[in-house]
Amino acid sequence: MKMHTKIFGLMVGLIAIVALSMAAFLAYIEYHNIYESLGDQALSSAVHIANSPEVVDAFTDDNPSELLQQYADHYQRDMEAEFIVIGNDEGERYAHPDEWKIGEAWLVEIMIWH
Repeated sequence: MKMHTKIFGLMVGLIAIVALSMAAFLAYIEYHNIYESLGDQALSSAVHIANSPEVVDAFTDDNPSELLQQYADHYQRDMEAEFIVIGNDEGERYAHPDEWKIGEAWLVEIMIWH
């Protein structure tokens, strides 16, 4: 094999490696940006729901779970969310897609306080 053929093959290989590395790096950055954007949207939605008059007023009712579950179901469909969970300051759930979990304590440490 001639020397210029070997050099050409090495250059093509090197360019391919650099191009693939750049593509992988850009894909990682895009994934990170999308992930962060979705987190921001989820937080914004959670704050909106927590501060809505319907949710605040529901906690003055004798049975807030019934009102809050209807509200959560409505917003879950509207926002095409996987799920919406509403709880109080003590960590008790009042709305959850799995109704048997209503009344139980939160299992996570992250809560949105309003």
